[in-house]
Amino acid sequence: MSAAALAHYHEQPAALERLAPPWETMTVLERSGDCYEGRVVLQVKAGGIATRWEALHTGGRRGEFFVDRQGKGPFVSWEHTHRFIPGPDPEPATSELEDTIVWKAPLGALGAAVGNVEGRLERGFTFRHARTAEDLRRHDAHIKAGGGPMRVLLSGASGLVGRQLIAFLASGGHTVIQLVRRKPRHAGEAEWDPANGRIDLAPVGPIDAVVHLSGESVSKRWTPERKAEIIASREQSTRLLAGAIAALPQRPAVFVSASAVGWYGSRGDEVLTEQSAPGAEGFLPEVCRRWEAATQAARDAGIRTVNLRIGVVLSARGGALAELLTPVLAGVAGPVGSGAQMFPWIAMDDLVYLIHWLLTAAVAGPVNATAPNPVSNRDFMRGIGRVVGRPTILPLPAFAVQTLFGDMGREVLLEGQNAVPAVALASGFRFTFPTLEDALRHELGHPRSTP
Repeated sequence: MSAAALAHYHEQPAALERLAPPWETMTVLERSGDCYEGRVVLQVKAGGIATRWEALHTGGRRGEFFVDRQGKGPFVSWEHTHRFIPGPDPEPATSELEDTIVWKAPLGALGAAVGNVEGRLERGFTFRHARTAEDLRRHDAHIKAGGGPMRVLLSGASGLVGRQLIAFLASGGHTVIQLVRRKPRHAGEAEWDPANGRIDLAPVGPIDAVVHLSGESVSKRWTPERKAEIIASREQSTRLLAGAIAALPQRPAVFVSASAVGWYGSRGDEVLTEQSAPGAEGFLPEVCRRWEAATQAARDAGIRTVNLRIGVVLSARGGALAELLTPVLAGVAGPVGSGAQMFPWIAMDDLVYLIHWLLTAAVAGPVNATAPNPVSNRDFMRGIGRVVGRPTILPLPAFAVQTLFGDMGREVLLEGQNAVPAVALASGFRFTFPTLEDALRHELGHPRSTP
């Protein structure tokens, strides 16, 4: 990758979201200018402690390096120089990212030791460099395959996956228009109201692709009212969006609509590919059948339509992994129920890359968004424990799950699917994290020790 491409990636405002370690929550409070001459105010939360940090960008040289210095924040002083160094040969172009940090902690060496500053910096920059390299490889593959900048309409933009997808697409030069349930505040938003069947795409302009991720969470106890909300949030929004894009005078080329591996129901160890039949009973198969059927208007209009059957997305910022991490670190976690139920997982980065790839790949119909190597619930819990150095031997009994969560606990926690990404693999998609331990180490900031 050229030094120019490396610099361009870091120049995008979205790069800040992509490069923030997921185990440290970061919120942008203010932003002005750019990475060469600008100012950013962040709230960084780590270990339950929130810190306000003002970064001042001055003294850089465009395309070569930029510098951020702490204005106000937790350090006595901080200066971070990002330098983009061209490789020795023009073909193939290579480059090196050099990060130089000069810092001084409060209370000197004692403050540095108590705050484990060097350890946190090493974890953070190992993650940043790995994600930078892979993001750039994915963007480069898109360009080499003949892809150009796209205009992507996105629902579920504020969700866990949506935020990372927006940041990744924007860092590659694509334009993302977010569907919002209020009056739009700028040109990058479009209004819709799925519950009342309203959507306004007139101001949006031409759209190359649509990604639909919105839907009520299923991870709450299912009352009859809650079940109705879950179905309506998926069926109504999908039917509305599919119909709206089908009616556009210039239709998008592709519609990627979220679904879930719940489509397959509880099937034990049976290997489940996209050709497998839906589950015969249970609430989740019903939800997924109705969810996927609601995309029909787009398919009938000739729009390439993908039903993305998503597994458990691994993110330290939220979802199952973040919820399980607290009891694991406390040493009070273990398998759920028997622990034999299959756990179809996917790394956050691989889900983002898969969606991006599907925007131009010649793939339609159902696609399992799961890693190639699903594991049992017991092995998943052991995997987390191994990475963070904690035992995972205290089980959560099945009767307790059913008592606490009812049918939701049974279908979501005690049952599973041995779903594999047959279509993605056969069509040439490459997973960055095909094995669980590597995915967990990347997401939790515990890289393998080097000899």
